[in-house]
Order: sequence, then C-alpha cells, then structure tokens
Amino acid sequence: MVPGGANLVSKVLANDDGRYRLEAVLESAKRDVSDLWESNRHLVEALSDVLLERHELIGSEITQVLVEAEAEFVDPTIDLTVRS
Repeated sequence: MVPGGANLVSKVLANDDGRYRLEAVLESAKRDVSDLWESNRHLVEALSDVLLERHELIGSEITQVLVEAEAEFVDPTIDLTVRS
C-alpha cells in the first residue's frame, strides 16, 4: 500500500470533479477489458475446456493450447468493403 494512499482516494472522491474523472477512468477501463475479453474469448474458452479435462496446465502446455486455439479460430467479422 502507498503511504497516504487512502488519504489520496478520499481527496479524489471528496468533490464532484474528482468523482466524475474517476468514473470516466473506470468506465474506460471497463470498456477496454470487455473488448479484450470479447476478442480473446476463444482463447479463454480453449483454456477452460482443457483445464476441465486435465485440471492442470504448466508452461508450454498453456502455450500449446493457445497456439492451437488461435489456429482454429475463424473470425466471424464480415468485411462489407470486399467485393466478390
């Protein structure tokens, strides 16, 4: 913990502008995390599936699962700018 850290938080939250700015930072971080989760969902699900089977993964096994999941992934995004 940072010395005086709790005091700093109290100061930021003590006024409307500080609370507003903090809320903006938190909302931005929430959007970033949601975007990361959505774009990497296939990797998380692949790890989850393997962990349900094996209960444990170490080092290169994790990398192998991620590489295989990435290779099998089909991006569902449709590019409307491409003409057939």
